[in-house]
Amino acid sequence: MRILKLPLILTIVSTTALACGGAVTPGGDGDDTPAVSQPHQPTATTDDPAHASPGQSPPSQPVVSPPSSADTESNVNPPAAQVWSIPDCAEPSGPIHTYTSVADVQGRISGVWYKCSGNVPGPADAVAIELAGPYAYLLVSSGDTLVRKDSWDYERNVGYIDTTMMNGPGYYQINLTSGLGTQMLQSRVSEDGRFLELVQSFDMSRYVRATTVVP
Repeated sequence: MRILKLPLILTIVSTTALACGGAVTPGGDGDDTPAVSQPHQPTATTDDPAHASPGQSPPSQPVVSPPSSADTESNVNPPAAQVWSIPDCAEPSGPIHTYTSVADVQGRISGVWYKCSGNVPGPADAVAIELAGPYAYLLVSSGDTLVRKDSWDYERNVGYIDTTMMNGPGYYQINLTSGLGTQMLQSRVSEDGRFLELVQSFDMSRYVRATTVVP
């Protein structure tokens, strides 16, 4: 009777493992382990939105990615604090630059940007944002100059994420992270580098580049 029961037990084990979606791998000593395949996760996609000219409404909302540091350069020293003259605001004009890589995004938006409309993503008294690789500083006005404020609430870590597979050419997400959480932004910059737009959900802010450092 024992000889007849053994094949029946093995058949039940094999049938159960296959019913659960796994494949039984012979172990040679009776210690068979089912390997269960994981279900495929679909990737969200959207149609490629057209890039609008500066001053026009932003394109349809792109798919956003969760916070990630995969595309962030973390081996760059923070820049020294400088005082900048407040630039004159002007109506955005000229063609929009199409980003080609994370490095291109960093290079194009690096610098100090003074808010002309909308809201700086930070405290209410912030009027400008300084972007420098993996670092960002929210600047306040002091007379006719822009200065950093010595507070963690005015500092951000910056992550750059390639979302072109989901949203089309030129779309790279910018994550600004602090102790309060992460703000996920899309950006557009003019080809001549004078104007910047940051979009969070449907809230768009427009900036002009500050170019003059106060000695």
